[in-house]
Amino acid sequence: MFTSTPSGFTDTPVTKALIILTLVLATTVSLLEISYLFDLQIVPHLLVWHQWWRILLNQALYITQSEILVYTIFLYNLRILERFLGSHKFISFITLIYLLSLVLIPFIYAIFDYIFAYNTTPADSGVAASSATFSPPGPTTVVFALLHIYKQLIPPVYQFQITPLSAPFKIHLSDKSFLYIIAADLAWLRAPGSLVNALVGWTLGGLIYSEVLPGKQWRIPFVKTQGVRA
Repeated sequence: MFTSTPSGFTDTPVTKALIILTLVLATTVSLLEISYLFDLQIVPHLLVWHQWWRILLNQALYITQSEILVYTIFLYNLRILERFLGSHKFISFITLIYLLSLVLIPFIYAIFDYIFAYNTTPADSGVAASSATFSPPGPTTVVFALLHIYKQLIPPVYQFQITPLSAPFKIHLSDKSFLYIIAADLAWLRAPGSLVNALVGWTLGGLIYSEVLPGKQWRIPFVKTQGVRA
């Protein structure tokens, strides 16, 4: 897809490690049949059962085959961003977004739970709350934060028109459009929760990139950066 960059995992150790780790962990979770541990819902998981460790797991790994496939394709095609930023900066940004998501995602769903608890009747409150306060597993927040940085930093290699030449209006796409479509698939697969997480990630990526939120210059300490831009 990206003809201007080397094929394979040349100069992208973080991307390669993430893909391998995702496949290994997802296979392990499937074999052990513990995918339910990655679900996150304010009630009952947090406020009733006090299973706060679910916050860590929920944002770490996709557990369905379709999501894992789409996610690995996304990571592979995003490797150009690691080459552009350097591996140290790339993994630092991923870590920062993940840590922020551990706070923001539960907070946002807690607000949803409060809204639905006080604005629905007892007969339908359970159904409404179950769909609106459920955060599906997976690093969707990280995906869309990275996508925002990719949009800002990586120029398109080529563009093409998908409408007929005689059409009264013209629609142009670029090689970057394929990655946006892949990411959109992740956002829709487990809606509405995946859409919420995607919106949070896109917003976080924009706020950090524009330095409205601190962290753009933060780097994971004690990491050697030989051969890459820090």
